[in-house]
Amino acid sequence: MDRWISALMAIVLAATAALARAQGTDDPPAPRPELDPAHLVYTQPLGDGLYFDQWYAYPLTEFDEPMPSLYTVIRDGKSGDFAGTLSLDCAARSARWQGGVLHGTQLVDEAYFATRMPPQVADKVVARYCSR
Repeated sequence: MDRWISALMAIVLAATAALARAQGTDDPPAPRPELDPAHLVYTQPLGDGLYFDQWYAYPLTEFDEPMPSLYTVIRDGKSGDFAGTLSLDCAARSARWQGGVLHGTQLVDEAYFATRMPPQVADKVVARYCSR
């Protein structure tokens, strides 16, 4: 039960952080600010190469403190908005998705990560943040 609550908390934290970044602080939602190119981890070409998705990773913070080994991953591009939480195990050089949200409201499940998430995203986040 505690593991389920922890997973749910990670999803809520990721969604909240991603939506806060995506919407700004105004109510109603403001246009999304530019994503920081310093946090770009992967560019995924789509179809004939005219379109692409860009994936950004930020250390997940709560109350201005980083959450150890948790990262918010944001997709921007042709496939639409996605925000999720990725948990890193740097000793094992591996990552595990904790949850995510499509288009700001639609929660995704494990099947989404298994079938629709490019494996390069997690690999690039591990490469960037586990080398420090």
